[in-house]
Amino acid sequence: MDKVGRQSPTVSVILPYTETKGPEAIELYNKSEKEALEWQSALTYDIMAVDDGGLWVHQKFGYSVPRRNGKSEMALARCIYGLKNGERILYTAHRASTAHSIWDRLGRLCQKCDIEIIKSDSAYTVLIVSDYSFFLKSALQALGHSHVEVATIKEFEETFDGKASGYGLYIFDGYNPDEIPSDGAVWVMNPVGSSDDAGFSVQSTVNVMEQTGGGGCLDITTSTNSLARALTKGMDGDPVYISSYVKCGLYRNFTTIYSYKGTPVIFAGTNSYGNREVVFALDIHHSNLPLMTDFIILLNNCMEYSFPTIVEKTNYYVGDTAQINMLANCDSVRVESPLSNVTYLDVNTAVNELKLTEAGTYTITAVVEGKPRQFQIYAAIPGEERVPEAPVQEISIVGQSVPGGFDGEYDPLIIVFICLAVIFAIEWGVYCYEKRQLR
Repeated sequence: MDKVGRQSPTVSVILPYTETKGPEAIELYNKSEKEALEWQSALTYDIMAVDDGGLWVHQKFGYSVPRRNGKSEMALARCIYGLKNGERILYTAHRASTAHSIWDRLGRLCQKCDIEIIKSDSAYTVLIVSDYSFFLKSALQALGHSHVEVATIKEFEETFDGKASGYGLYIFDGYNPDEIPSDGAVWVMNPVGSSDDAGFSVQSTVNVMEQTGGGGCLDITTSTNSLARALTKGMDGDPVYISSYVKCGLYRNFTTIYSYKGTPVIFAGTNSYGNREVVFALDIHHSNLPLMTDFIILLNNCMEYSFPTIVEKTNYYVGDTAQINMLANCDSVRVESPLSNVTYLDVNTAVNELKLTEAGTYTITAVVEGKPRQFQIYAAIPGEERVPEAPVQEISIVGQSVPGGFDGEYDPLIIVFICLAVIFAIEWGVYCYEKRQLR
């Protein structure tokens, strides 16, 4: 028989009540993988007591329980009841990572209770796992359009148990989780080991300072492919000096941004989940990169790469090639041509190229986390291939002005017309005179 400890508070002050919404909240909570303990149920009943008018008996309610003993479970039960009944709830915690872990657990509970939670898309949510997050956090906040949360490596392991979900971008600096998150883009900085499904493996740390006696300089890519151009857009390409880097073996298709003597050091691609990934195989704190303007530009390009729109351009000509970006957690991408020809794109790569061979509207349907999203692009007939219009015959005389002229090169005709008019007048006068003499 399991030993059960004390199930009632040592000290409590509870206002008298006869009705409570607690049983409904506990019933919802028990639909999850956990079941409320006796003391949790009793305390939830007290928290959710109502009077004869249906108002809460306790406008404020406080309780104290030692850490990691289940006190958050009552808050979850209360929250899920509120969501089920249309309430607006503000949940706060001392650390943002703690509040977010409650969000994750509440989301799993809601799924089991058929309650849909929709997160706001007004900003990207970023989780930085690092013991030295100053440069990254400052740069991302300066770029804007993102909500940045920071957790130290110890906090990440304790709060998230080494696993996290619900973020749009995960940045691991000097830390490698056992499993790469499957629901968002990932940046790995200064990897210290290999992670499953990351698409690369850590081989060794190369001390450039010892080899050269003065550090080394990274070479920026000169590739002309579309991804390389997008990731280096707007950068000056100033020298990046390093003292060491992490040599990695790549077993997926990555595009190199910076390299050292041919070895990729900063590169981008997709992981095994098909989500976008950027790897900085160096400790940025031991380089001049964070102090350069190129650092902000590079991070901005990486953000645009990590959070793409599926189609960046909607108007093309027949014969053009359209660039189709793959979104995180994309299950399938179906393309229907104007003549109803259907093709499916590869969701395991960051970018697909679609050759437009038909004139008209292409319909692109992307299924992301089971929900379809539809986009359209249009391919027009090039101007030189269009049916020409019927020719129109016309005559025009265009003169060219010359010094002393009236209207261009045809000005001498005016003199001719004047002479003809004079001759005609003389001839007419003679004719009239002769007629008169004959009378």
